[in-house]
Amino acid sequence: MPELKAKYGKDFQDHEDGFRFSAEHALPYQMQLDLPKTASRVDTAFFIIQGKDDVMTPTQAAVDYFKLEKAPEKELILIPAAGHFALMTAPDAFLTEAKSHEADTRVGEQGHEEPNAIRPARSLRDFLALILR
Repeated sequence: MPELKAKYGKDFQDHEDGFRFSAEHALPYQMQLDLPKTASRVDTAFFIIQGKDDVMTPTQAAVDYFKLEKAPEKELILIPAAGHFALMTAPDAFLTEAKSHEADTRVGEQGHEEPNAIRPARSLRDFLALILR
């Protein structure tokens, strides 16, 4: 990771600044949330991409939440040998796993969106298109 930090210094600094801000402002709220009670059903595709060795958000907690979540389509992707922020700490494994699971799981009627409309990702493919732009 030091070589990535050296190569992408501003990106890492932005990440660290955002992390500090989130820890101060969002974390207290997040710690009070009870997702199994407040968000156990969604009406869109739902997926968790989780580092298998995450200790900040224990993997078993993510697996348990995934099991109780009700959604038209859902998928759990565990990134081997990755911890928290798998996209940043294990980018090659993250992208390999994500792309290998990009089977279309679209939900709802197609072809009725306005051009350039902002809409939720309805499949893993939609999500990857958003983050890989």
